Amino acid sequence: MKKIVLKAKTRIPKKEGDFIGWVKGVVYGPELKKNKLVWVKLQDFNKTFKETGRSTLVDLKIDEKEDYSVLFHEMQRNYLTNDLTHIDFYKVKMGEKIDTNIELNFIDEAPAVKEHGAILIKGLYDLDARCFPRHLVSTIDVSLKDLKDFEDYIYVKDIEVPKEIEVINNPDTVVVSLSRPRTDEQMEALDEKVEMDVDKVEVEKGGDKEEETEEGDEEQKAEKKPNENEDKNKKE
Repeated sequence: MKKIVLKAKTRIPKKEGDFIGWVKGVVYGPELKKNKLVWVKLQDFNKTFKETGRSTLVDLKIDEKEDYSVLFHEMQRNYLTNDLTHIDFYKVKMGEKIDTNIELNFIDEAPAVKEHGAILIKGLYDLDARCFPRHLVSTIDVSLKDLKDFEDYIYVKDIEVPKEIEVINNPDTVVVSLSRPRTDEQMEALDEKVEMDVDKVEVEKGGDKEEETEEGDEEQKAEKKPNENEDKNKKE
């Protein structure tokens, strides 16, 4: 397996201003007695993450002297700008299996889509997997070439997975299915239903207004009654 290296530097608070274009990170794991705070160059991280994803081991080299086999675990972003602000690096224990998610890579073209205009529906985008860190892969290919008719499906059990990787998902879970395209008549019926729903809402709103008016008239009548009695008393 190709060794992928990402360089980092120990994070020293008083030097934070010198690290423009870098991102804060933390390294943690069962074998570490204390978490390690680091800086990682944003450009280097983006390039590495594009190549590896979340399920490939990366050799995090800190200060050119410490090496840690890690996975990209969590990433935090600024909710306004979407800029990356913090990265969690999980240091794995090489002799123990880990649970992770492996992204599915959909390849080939489904004949049903090309020939019948079927709509492809993806029900799963990654697999829950368990394996030793050294057997991790960045993606697992899923070929769509066997989707020839609308009744064809791809299940978890149909996916070819390396023998060293155990899939945790239910084998009968649907990964990809097909849907028939809507006919012109169905689209027209859908448009009519939307128009009818809009008209119904407007009628209901009008009805509420009338009820409010009737209630208002009753209140006005009730307010007038005491005045009529007062006039009657005055006459007497």
